[in-house]
Amino acid sequence: MCRQMNMFSDGVFAIDGSKFKAVNNKFKNYTPKKVKFHIEHVEKSIQQYLSQMDTQDNDEKADSNEVTASKLAWLKISVRPCHL
Repeated sequence: MCRQMNMFSDGVFAIDGSKFKAVNNKFKNYTPKKVKFHIEHVEKSIQQYLSQMDTQDNDEKADSNEVTASKLAWLKISVRPCHL
């Protein structure tokens, strides 16, 4: 009947019968407030990580300076010039 009334053109169309379950629980739903909280939390974690890295770098520099000084002192004591 629809074809007789020229309601359809000669184009091709398809109907997909797929069914999807909607998942929108409170753990997978993000509101602007939740997004802001997560962004702030991540930024805070990044800052903590960077400050820990800076602290470790400073500690390593201090340790390496002490080790270098002790090695130089040992070399001065143990190595005697050779006279030919």
